[in-house]
Amino acid sequence: MLNYITMITQKDIKYLSRIKHQKEDIVSIYVPRDPSKNQEWNFLANVQNLLKLLEKKLSLQNPQKAQKLLEKIKFVATKPLPSASKGLAVFSSLDGRFWREFPLPIAPQSFLVIKDAPFLKPLLEILDEYERFAVALVDRVNARFFLIYLGKITEEKSFSDDLIKRHDQGGMSQKRYQRHIDDHADHHLRRTAQALYKFVWRKGCGRILLGGTNENIASFKKILHPDLRQKIVGSFPIGSLHVTRGEILKKVLSREGKVEQSKEKEIVKEWQELLGKNKALNSLEAILLALQEKSVQTLLIRDGYKETGWQCINCGNLIAASGKPEKCLYCGGRMIFEEDIIEKALKKALEQGSFIEFLPTSFLHRNFQNIGAILRF
Repeated sequence: MLNYITMITQKDIKYLSRIKHQKEDIVSIYVPRDPSKNQEWNFLANVQNLLKLLEKKLSLQNPQKAQKLLEKIKFVATKPLPSASKGLAVFSSLDGRFWREFPLPIAPQSFLVIKDAPFLKPLLEILDEYERFAVALVDRVNARFFLIYLGKITEEKSFSDDLIKRHDQGGMSQKRYQRHIDDHADHHLRRTAQALYKFVWRKGCGRILLGGTNENIASFKKILHPDLRQKIVGSFPIGSLHVTRGEILKKVLSREGKVEQSKEKEIVKEWQELLGKNKALNSLEAILLALQEKSVQTLLIRDGYKETGWQCINCGNLIAASGKPEKCLYCGGRMIFEEDIIEKALKKALEQGSFIEFLPTSFLHRNFQNIGAILRF
């Protein structure tokens, strides 16, 4: 029985990026399964094409193993997807020993690739569109934290602090009692701020949304760590923290598109400013060299950008050149042709812990063409 992985993580992506075989025996398939849209291709027909291609490749090696793998792929590609999923990505070795499958939150473009490593570019583009959101609901006594990722919401933490009780006999004066209440509320908000800091970094959240009364949100923002304040993308007023997950998810998803557009503009603006300070790059050749030297902090790529080039079999250095170089300019090793060095560059960036930002084809900027990079130093 095959089980779907319900949530893709950066750990999964890094694991896939390290898969490298000596021969082309890794199958990558992306399948759109959104019935609300017109498909570019007939799903079942293309599954059959995949099976025929694999059968041809495997039949001379081990017919029994070939048939087993073909049946496994056919079963997975045609079984029902989890609710809200609009596509599927499958990665497998031809011998069936390596296998990973992921339901996708949006319908991908259709791809069927057999190479020496998993084809990850479409998956990276999807993950870039679905950044992790932390939602913090706060009042003077309670707090609730939620993680929203790939269109799903989970409540990860909930806690409360009891108010100081006022006794009827020998009770505090009104002013003293109110001061105790205010001090207690301040302690609660500071405790919540510390917990949110740990939550955001442990979960890898790139954006934060706050919920509560305007007064409580304003007080909470003042005591948040500066790193967290930079991640806040908005807030919404609520009179009570007893709201449903569905209501919270709806509020976040309504903001997600605008947040992504804002993030794209911010990062390109930063890139342009650093370009004039020699802390950013705008040429493919210079960026490939910077990746070889592990000095790229953020890689910016326009959706669909692809270039042919060459890769050194010794050190992995990438070169964008129409004619074959005599040798690697970095180590002197032999160069082999690559149909898509942008995909290779993405894998290098992943392995080095660089951030990757995909920009839509419709994104317009007078200095940005197809690729850019912000340097670490």
